[in-house]
Amino acid sequence: MLEVCTCIVEVLFKRLVHLPVTRQDIETEVAAFFMRAGFPQVVGAIDGCHVAILAPNENPEDYVNRKGFYSIILQGLVDSKYLFRDVYVGWPGKVHDSRVFKNSPLYDACCARTFLLMGLSNVITYVVVPPVILGDSVYGLTNWLKRPFTERGNLTNKEVAFNTAHSKTRVVLENAFGTLKGRFRSLGKRLDQSVENATITVTASCVLHNYCDVMKEEFDEEWLEGVQLHLDIQPYDREEKQDREAAGIRSALKSFIS
Repeated sequence: MLEVCTCIVEVLFKRLVHLPVTRQDIETEVAAFFMRAGFPQVVGAIDGCHVAILAPNENPEDYVNRKGFYSIILQGLVDSKYLFRDVYVGWPGKVHDSRVFKNSPLYDACCARTFLLMGLSNVITYVVVPPVILGDSVYGLTNWLKRPFTERGNLTNKEVAFNTAHSKTRVVLENAFGTLKGRFRSLGKRLDQSVENATITVTASCVLHNYCDVMKEEFDEEWLEGVQLHLDIQPYDREEKQDREAAGIRSALKSFIS
């Protein structure tokens, strides 16, 4: 089984799991995401998902997440068609999603605007808004990553509208992670493997998820019964850490959406 998973990763990963690279591909994603809830300039949505594992022999305490079980983290960037455009697997469950992200190749690609091209920016309510990805409140607000407004009981109507559109647009993540764990049931239970082997298994499963979706393989909704997604385990980052330019772009998006 492990040999098969290794071959899948080595042979098919780069073919089936890759960031949008062409202008047309990026524009297609922006248009498709906009159709969901009227949220402009979105290229993808990011989140971390926990996969339960056996207690590792080395540093097992590092793998105990906030819900109290041993896990590794699957970070996924999902597109409008529920495909994984980037995956980063294997960090201990105790680690915060934002730290995993900042240590991932995807973070470097975002900073370098490898696929979030400035040339595809649009002027929205007098502000230049570049292509962005959406993340929940565990991620810091940047020029290219938009998180929701923090709910403290005092959100304005416009902020509520922004958060609603944000949530409706990011629902692709629940669909992708749910389908992944529904189709490959062991990911929704526990992988009785070493961390290294579990990482390979999870990565191969993401590759096969994309293959099945591209080939329009049948998916039975009953497979979702009992599936635990294990999302939103980490506490939120504080709003104070955000910079003015990033906040200004989010404010422009808020005004447009509302």
